[in-house]
Amino acid sequence: MTLTDTEKWDAVVHCDPTYDGQFFYGVKTTGIFCRPSCKSKTPLRENVEFFDEAAGAFAFGMRPCKRCRPDLLDYAPTRELLSKIKAIYDTDYSDREKLAAQLKHIPVSPHHLTRLFQQEYGMTPTEYQNRLRLANAEACLAIPDMPVLNVALVSGFGSLSSFYACFKRSSASHPANTGNRNRWQNPQQRRRPVPFFNYGSTEIEHLKKKDKKLALAIESIGPIEREVMPDHFAALIHSIVGQQIATKAAATVWGRLQLQCGGITPRRHRPCRCRRDTAMRPLYA
Repeated sequence: MTLTDTEKWDAVVHCDPTYDGQFFYGVKTTGIFCRPSCKSKTPLRENVEFFDEAAGAFAFGMRPCKRCRPDLLDYAPTRELLSKIKAIYDTDYSDREKLAAQLKHIPVSPHHLTRLFQQEYGMTPTEYQNRLRLANAEACLAIPDMPVLNVALVSGFGSLSSFYACFKRSSASHPANTGNRNRWQNPQQRRRPVPFFNYGSTEIEHLKKKDKKLALAIESIGPIEREVMPDHFAALIHSIVGQQIATKAAATVWGRLQLQCGGITPRRHRPCRCRRDTAMRPLYA
């Protein structure tokens, strides 16, 4: 089908890519010929010359445009750029610093890159990176002795919370329940030995009378498997001081233990600011 000059000019004005390969147009004032879909500035109609083939434009003394490259059979710079970026994601998705350094050399803004990537692959770059990281995380979760935190960091997640959120969105489950990590099939096997004093029935009844909530908790738990440490002092340190969250609170409890047990007196023991007699208050009042 032969195109008229009017149809060709209309295709040039609208940058219609459907006419690529059917004809070319050259600008007499610049000596450059382009494809109909070229995004260059629209020239004046009286300065345009149409060619059916690129050879005719060369014979006319025209040179190819460096933007649309009409001298090449297939020219898709956006697709080549996205393929390069996708290869960078595939290689460095687990190393955030290296990935950021590689993307700095890409001559595209993050917003434009996101739009182009979504048009080409149907997902944003972040979604594609998370898919790669989750695939690697699932492979690492199959290793029973590998901590979940190490799995998240090795896979490229910035934090454990982001790993949990991304994992839950994709599989609607917890990473600890994946692979061989859910070892406890029987709820009775979940109970762990409690390293504490071997309380007798008298001590337990005394604790129940002092705290009703504790009594309800003891009744709901039932018999507890206890591991009795040979050194009661070590058990006391492990059970009381080790449960303190803040270091300052642990230091305060340590000072109280030394005062109550008659051990080495701390060189500098400061009482609690809220109560002056805190340091001398008995442990089990």
